[in-house]
Amino acid sequence: MSVFLEILSSTWGVINSLFPFIVLLGVLVFIHELGHFMVARFCGVRVEVFSLGFGKKLLKWKKGDTVYCLSLFPLGGYVKMFGHEYGKEIAKEDQPVSFLHKKLWERTAIVLAGPLMNFFLAVFIFAVLNMVSGDKKVHPVIGELEPSSPAAQAGLKEGDKIISIDDHPVKSIKEVKEIIFNKANAVLNIRIQTPSEKTYTRKVPSTKAQTTGKWGFLETGGVIESLKFSTPAPIVGVIDPNSPAAQAGLKTFDKVLSLNGKKINNRKELFYLFNHPISSETPWKLEIERKEKEVKKFTLNPPKEYYSSPNIEVLGLVQTDLFIADLKKGGAADRAGLKKGDFIFKLNGERLPSWKVLVEQIRNFDETKDPLKVEVKREGEIKMFSVAPEMKKQIVAGGIEKKYYMLGIITQPYMIPAGGTYVEKTKNPFKALITGVNKTFHWCAIVAVYIKKIISGEVSRRTLGGAISIGRAAYDSYSYGLEYFFKIMAILSVQLFLLNILPIPIFDGGHLLFYVIEFFNGAPLSMKKIIIAHQIGFLFLLFLLIFTTFNDLHNWLFVW
Repeated sequence: MSVFLEILSSTWGVINSLFPFIVLLGVLVFIHELGHFMVARFCGVRVEVFSLGFGKKLLKWKKGDTVYCLSLFPLGGYVKMFGHEYGKEIAKEDQPVSFLHKKLWERTAIVLAGPLMNFFLAVFIFAVLNMVSGDKKVHPVIGELEPSSPAAQAGLKEGDKIISIDDHPVKSIKEVKEIIFNKANAVLNIRIQTPSEKTYTRKVPSTKAQTTGKWGFLETGGVIESLKFSTPAPIVGVIDPNSPAAQAGLKTFDKVLSLNGKKINNRKELFYLFNHPISSETPWKLEIERKEKEVKKFTLNPPKEYYSSPNIEVLGLVQTDLFIADLKKGGAADRAGLKKGDFIFKLNGERLPSWKVLVEQIRNFDETKDPLKVEVKREGEIKMFSVAPEMKKQIVAGGIEKKYYMLGIITQPYMIPAGGTYVEKTKNPFKALITGVNKTFHWCAIVAVYIKKIISGEVSRRTLGGAISIGRAAYDSYSYGLEYFFKIMAILSVQLFLLNILPIPIFDGGHLLFYVIEFFNGAPLSMKKIIIAHQIGFLFLLFLLIFTTFNDLHNWLFVW
């Protein structure tokens, strides 16, 4: 019985994982084919079959000249039009309902309708999302700054809110970055509002450097060095199971919501209060949030020696950056014996101040030297390991492939926006539709730039994904919620639109190319040329399928 339940559970798990993929791809392909179907019917073409799904027909019925059917594999659908096959003889009495015997503009409209339906689907989804959930944006509040950074030297401070740059009002981080990107090697007049709502202007120099541009790829543009808009969340790590913090019930990765009734916004605020206790007479009341929004209350009683020299490590607390949140199975750290939950505090005998320093040391590893000596604290005990980092390839921002040395460990620094978020949405359908159109064109531009960079070699071809990538995106977005799932659907619909209008034989764009040639030549291409073009297109499609599948498997199994 237990074996049966285990098999049933595994089967249900597979079905549950495939469900988002089936729905996502099914909707995209079905909408595409529906476009062809509707315009073909409008132009008087006889549609022989309109199928929801592929494979064996489970249910079918005929209405007029068309057989409508529900097929076994629900991954989209297909339309079979009469007279669509090149080289096939069509009786004279049937030519009025034959696709290839329709006027040029009618054939163009039928072919173009499929991609356009994907475009309109993206517009519709973005418009509805704008009305229902809106666009979440972050106020441009400055996060942690390095004291020696140009931003700090110019007078910018953590907690300041940027309200304008060179007299251009800004409301979000995105707007700030776009203005700075377009103003490289310039002195910017940045208007600031302090937490006390005082305003002042600072002249801050920008430099030219590689950064993420408007379309999400690495570009050369303006940046203000070390200017950040994020700050560590008020998360704590517990290094000793016998410490006051552990005895009070605190655990590593607990998020402190309040301390003695005071709301905590970030780690800096929390650690300041820990290191500057107001009173030694009353215990501390902490409100903690754990995973899955579980909120608990704890009482922490610091020892007497803590008050003579306040230090959070006396309480058994540290920053979470250097805790191992997870390990790559079979990776260098896993093979060496490190475990999830270990606190890395020394590297080659030196105390580590932050995760950033650890990463730099690993990435600058010299293969000709001895393995790294890593010291960790595990349940209060100190353990030492010898670990040799492994060379790995990784896809970074902008689709660039870089090589790094890695240990195969994951940390959770829990960075959060320094400023609060706000939502821009509308209940006006017309305004939402305009937003939908703008977003669709925005994503069209991103995909077009991506295709251009893939062709030019500026972006690694390993970023090209196929069915496995789509399946993973569908499952991941669905697990985050319907808003993310539908957003992914809209983005993929844009990609399907652009892919189909590329002038490649066998795609819709290939047919459109034939029609453009026919328009200028005054006659269709010869049957021989069309057949050769289709064979080339088929080989290209086969190569693309094999290449993207290989990329999917490589990125899934080897790139981490």
